[in-house]
Amino acid sequence: SKYVGYADGTKYAGPIQDELAVDLTKDTDSIKREIVAIDALKFRNEVEQLGQLDKRIIDREIKKAWAGFKSSHLATDAKNPLAIATGRWGCGAFKGNSQLKFLIQWIAASLCCRKMIFFSFGDENLKEANDIVKKYSKSKVPMY
Repeated sequence: SKYVGYADGTKYAGPIQDELAVDLTKDTDSIKREIVAIDALKFRNEVEQLGQLDKRIIDREIKKAWAGFKSSHLATDAKNPLAIATGRWGCGAFKGNSQLKFLIQWIAASLCCRKMIFFSFGDENLKEANDIVKKYSKSKVPMY
């Protein structure tokens, strides 16, 4: 969808037609893609920010990310599901903890048996996120 605004001021501005879906099975820089929007919880102050560490909140966030990542029709190819390209979901105006949100999305992607490419957008706390994913994805450590 097209949109205008940001955070609480975001408004729907009509449908969008993506005409650039290209196959990544060849060595190119083009990808098939599907955009999935997942709502984020807003943490207005330090007390609410601490609340995001509550197990119930973490479980809720994992389930939301899983539902978004799993629902994609591009994820249904069991032999070669497309990777998820994601970033600092809920961390900007919504003040979520970027390291926690990274872990939540990685868990959800793993539950969907999909690779994850993480865009940190310059966040120093996440500069090694993709290296961590690569390291543990190749290890014998079970990822569930």
